[in-house]
Amino acid sequence: MRQRRICAALAALMTAASLLTACAGKESSAAGTATADTAQTTESTAGSADETGTAAETGETGTDGSRTEGTAADTAQSGSAETAAKTGTSGKSGESSTEPAVSGITEYASVPSSGEGKEAYDALIHFLEACKAGDTDVILSSSNLGTADGLPNAPDVRAAAKELKLDSYSVGRCAENKVIAEQYREYRAEALESLQKLSGEERQQAELLMKMLPEVDRVWVFDVNAAFSAASKPSDSPMYVMRTGGKWQVDLSILSAMSGYVGKSKIASANSSAKQVMKAFNTALIDADAEDAVSIMQLDGRYTFKGSDFSGLTDPASVTDRKTLLQHIKYKVQMYFPKITELTAMEVQIREGSVEAVAVAQGDMTDGVTGRKTLVYGTAPKAMQKDKLEEHLTIGQALEYAKAD
Repeated sequence: MRQRRICAALAALMTAASLLTACAGKESSAAGTATADTAQTTESTAGSADETGTAAETGETGTDGSRTEGTAADTAQSGSAETAAKTGTSGKSGESSTEPAVSGITEYASVPSSGEGKEAYDALIHFLEACKAGDTDVILSSSNLGTADGLPNAPDVRAAAKELKLDSYSVGRCAENKVIAEQYREYRAEALESLQKLSGEERQQAELLMKMLPEVDRVWVFDVNAAFSAASKPSDSPMYVMRTGGKWQVDLSILSAMSGYVGKSKIASANSSAKQVMKAFNTALIDADAEDAVSIMQLDGRYTFKGSDFSGLTDPASVTDRKTLLQHIKYKVQMYFPKITELTAMEVQIREGSVEAVAVAQGDMTDGVTGRKTLVYGTAPKAMQKDKLEEHLTIGQALEYAKAD
């Protein structure tokens, strides 16, 4: 199933028409509505494990009558904290760089006068000038659109390239983006691994499609205001330029398609962890109920834990009250799901002796354009969706979302 998903993701890169529409800034394209702000890196995310609180076993009663273990994470919104970037100078006349709020992304108010930034800029201008001139050969050779030219079952990229006729353009700020370059390398490695598991026609198709995923060692993103002939009005959109095999190319497909896939993959992993946490807690509760030492109904309530709260646990010698019952449950949970210690944080809602919902925070994902980090939440029984996660939820809001409709 996993390799089929990778193959399908690669096949999606072949859909050049929609990607070209996005590049042309047509109103029907989501990319056409992007603003120049997408290259900025002034937003960072708070949301460390410390902000989610600990599972202090104080048994405080909440306003709804339920019990809460530790400090609720609701007070710390994962996507709301903003870190102002510090402005410095690059040491070269006319080049103002911005110290990255997110490691790996360095923004420039103007195009560097030398170095890789200037090389990437020259490649972008070469492409844009070809679009103005309607030079199909140069459009294909200066962008990865040409990679699909001649591949079996590929769209007519030459016809599509003609839709890129450009009336005018201007280039604003830019940024070296190591974050999305690293994301791409991970994406490509996973695709290559999955390719080895394919056979027959699927493998042949995937080998052809892998030609559209070359090795990339550098990525720059530029704010471009472009007035395409096919569009009703100019649009501000980020444009990627990547270096592959020592050559700079404008990217029209890979990075945008890949970034969405990486995000969904991380969310799927977090959802899987949430299901495992829910299963482990329910199994532990069933065990404790069968032991019949103390009523498990005492544990009804909402609990906030860190992954580290499940490290180095010992099983109490006897279960005599709510506190020792909770310790016993936690001990069993880490036995059933040892990887729970790797989670950043989690909230668990117990009702009538069983788990009603779970939300877990498992790492984060970085927007390859803006550099903004978002905690990745997984939920159960209702699985977290990417569009919901992009609302920058708190873990408490994720828990409410997790409850079955």
